[in-house]
Amino acid sequence: MQYLKNKNIITAAILLINLIWWLTTSDVTYLIAQNRDVLLGRYSVGRFSAMLIVFIISMITIYLVRADRKNRRERIFRLIAIWMGLTMGLILVDLGARLIRSPRYFKTEDVYHRKPHKTSTGVFKDAPETRLSYPRTPPGYPDIKYTLTTDKRGFRNKVDLDKCELLTLGDSFTEGSSVSDEHAWPAVYSEKSGRVVCNLAMAGGNPSTYVETLELFGLSLKPDIVLCMIYEGNDFRGSGELAGRLKKRATLKKRIRSYYKTSPVRLNLKKFFIDTLSFERKTETEKEIKPKTIPELSWLPIVVPDAPDSPNYTFTVKKLETHYESKKDFVDSPGFKTASIALKKINRLCEENNSRFIVVYAPDKPHVLVPMISDRIPHEKLKAFLAIRKKNLPPPDETVRTLLANMDAQEEAVRELCAQESIEFISLTNELRRTILKGNHAYYTYDMHWSPIGHRVAAETVYRYLDEGHPSNQSADPMPSPALYP
Repeated sequence: MQYLKNKNIITAAILLINLIWWLTTSDVTYLIAQNRDVLLGRYSVGRFSAMLIVFIISMITIYLVRADRKNRRERIFRLIAIWMGLTMGLILVDLGARLIRSPRYFKTEDVYHRKPHKTSTGVFKDAPETRLSYPRTPPGYPDIKYTLTTDKRGFRNKVDLDKCELLTLGDSFTEGSSVSDEHAWPAVYSEKSGRVVCNLAMAGGNPSTYVETLELFGLSLKPDIVLCMIYEGNDFRGSGELAGRLKKRATLKKRIRSYYKTSPVRLNLKKFFIDTLSFERKTETEKEIKPKTIPELSWLPIVVPDAPDSPNYTFTVKKLETHYESKKDFVDSPGFKTASIALKKINRLCEENNSRFIVVYAPDKPHVLVPMISDRIPHEKLKAFLAIRKKNLPPPDETVRTLLANMDAQEEAVRELCAQESIEFISLTNELRRTILKGNHAYYTYDMHWSPIGHRVAAETVYRYLDEGHPSNQSADPMPSPALYP
């Protein structure tokens, strides 16, 4: 009798824990502010997956707990047999899927690149992925028909080069995400200047990979100039140490995690959950579904400049939060330390190979936009938006003052580092602000990347610095005057 009572208590406890977990929701407001999928209107994809796994384990546990002493061993062996069969089946399916699929990226030693000598085409649509994000969704930048061409090394160059005058390193902002070959700023600069440019940037890169790429592919091209673009949106995420070729072996834990993240079985299950359980995804019947309005996002998208027919812009709360951090805190962060080590390493490599090294600083959307729109947004709304991510904020006016005071902190820190190391520094912040204030659609509306106009701004700024001798080291001006384009 006591045995049966204990089984019932354990069963009830397991079910109660699962019930409580399923009744509590993820931070839906934050997920929406980040343009992330919300499953069943309540959960993040990761949270839902974890709850589903725990639920399955819980049912197995109850199945064993409620077994009689006589047949418990039989149930254990049955579960082991089922588990081994499913595991082997999933492994075989996963391996088979890895063999037949065409991988997006390839790896040479520790450097990722695309498939060599490949041409891909498509259409980029500047539209939000989810329907809950904003109370209104005006059209973004017109559709871009793009071509992405790779050279023999798997980088975005139309022709194979064995030597170049100028070499570019960076992430998607330099490779040219969501634009065609001719739009990417290295190609625009090459056409304008007549210099032979080799673009070794790769989407998803970071300062550590910039070093690795230069060592493995770049130095053999004997470039006269090496330009490394630092994008503040992603390049300051790091652990304080370099990876890849400068850290010869990845830990077993990282290897397992990487293998799991790239699993075709996992990725297809994730897609299935999103397609079937995310009510916010666009559908053919989207007009029949009323989007959920989040008060904190009610002022987005915002028109810049404040004039008829001006472009609309959005950005995520996480991007804005990074600009609330003081320069001291940023300099002490692991991400900045990683970037510092990488830039110093690239500088030494360039000195050893008689190459001129220049850092090009690419600001993210909040850095460019917020100083220009802060007087148009009620401070209460701006604070509420920031408070989705940042807790215990001061009163609205003080919050906005702190945000504006720290807006250029990351750029100033990198500029000071370059000055200390005698590295040339080009800022794109002022030129992007001037262009946007003139009504040019420099960033996409719903995507974080530059439009072809933004790439042209980068190319023009680099051209003026390198080929016309105009300095670009002035501090970022929150309200620049006259436009870049007539």
